[in-house]
Amino acid sequence: LSFTDSERMQGLLIIAFLCSAAYGDKPPTPQWPSAATFEFRIISHTDGEYESIVKTYYSATKKAIRFDTWGGMNQIFVHTDRKEGYYYFPKVSEGKSQVVCAPFNYTGVGRLPFPNLNYYKFVGNDSLDGIPSTKWVFKSNMPAGESTLWIAQTSEGPFLSAVDFKLYDTSLHGDNLVVGVADHSEIRYYNFIPGEPEAKVWNRPPIDCNFPFGVELQEIVKYEFLEAKYLILETVAEEGAPLQTREEIYEINRKLVESHNRGPSGYKLQLNQFAHLTAEEMKSFKGLRLSTVEGSKPHTHVDDDEVEELAKHLPDSWDWRDHGAVTRVKNQRMCGSCWAFSAIGCLEGAHFLKTGELVEFPEQLLMDCSWDAGNGGCLGGDMSNALNWIKEVGGVTTSIQYGRYYSENGRCHFDKMNLISPIKNVTKVAPSVNA
Repeated sequence: LSFTDSERMQGLLIIAFLCSAAYGDKPPTPQWPSAATFEFRIISHTDGEYESIVKTYYSATKKAIRFDTWGGMNQIFVHTDRKEGYYYFPKVSEGKSQVVCAPFNYTGVGRLPFPNLNYYKFVGNDSLDGIPSTKWVFKSNMPAGESTLWIAQTSEGPFLSAVDFKLYDTSLHGDNLVVGVADHSEIRYYNFIPGEPEAKVWNRPPIDCNFPFGVELQEIVKYEFLEAKYLILETVAEEGAPLQTREEIYEINRKLVESHNRGPSGYKLQLNQFAHLTAEEMKSFKGLRLSTVEGSKPHTHVDDDEVEELAKHLPDSWDWRDHGAVTRVKNQRMCGSCWAFSAIGCLEGAHFLKTGELVEFPEQLLMDCSWDAGNGGCLGGDMSNALNWIKEVGGVTTSIQYGRYYSENGRCHFDKMNLISPIKNVTKVAPSVNA
């Protein structure tokens, strides 16, 4: 069997066409617009209840970015050339809701609000929601993760349609190497409008910007907005000299997890989205701010001798989870709201003991509304302040009634007619083995 030169050429063209159809010709690297308005929605597949909706305004000419969350509940203005930022958020003062502004230093790398495609590899043509798109992947070894982009080509230029971000847990559990997903988030983009935003977009609200802004809140803003999910891997790659430090931090945490999981402990550890952070960055999300005011008194109903006698009749161990008194595991995310979770967890357990009903109460309610009691939303607070505030107002609403947890400072809204689980008194339990 023999072929003419024409037939051979035709066959090669057919093969080339089939390969092109299967794998796609690599397109030119997309050039992001120098100005645009768009929205994105973050959905956590690791923590199913969390999502965030953010509207973004961007102008390379003005060297400015603005983020509005949940219809403007929180607003962030950033001037990348001056390294300045302004964060507007709601708080309660003397029972009335108001907006305050906190200035901060922008320490980012001055990047666009889009991924740096120099780190990404084109892997083929795809379709997302029926729209032809190109697919790009960036894989990182330290920390272990990957970021996948879908970029749609519109008549007005390329548009980032979606990001799928995964951070892996690659650690030993006993003698077995387990590869799990420590963090999996999806970001969907929509309402893309290329071109300069209206001039009024850059007009900041006419209020003084002097609210105390510590390093804690700066890190929260950085990780929730300025360093979007898909940028975590890029940030580590772009840091140059500190990169080795990031790698060392991740490696130390990985070895810590492996060492623990080899032991006889009754629980296992795994890596998560915090595994590459420095101690200072981790400190930023610890929101306990112990009050200087004595908000609760020591427990005085029984003396030490009575406690010792009662302890003789207690079981060796007791786990309230086995008795239905503990709600599901929750996630404060990158917000200094641990105090609110502690107070609400305490109240949920007390409510169960009193009524036999396990009801979820909203941490967001305490974050939004208990500022006058000395708390500060994502900036931190005190459990005693929170519980005494609940005592003062007469209870809390349910999570269903109040609404979702935002992982940011929100507007206070609750109906006192719907309050349940009032607190009669708040006392401190002495730090004692038998207490």
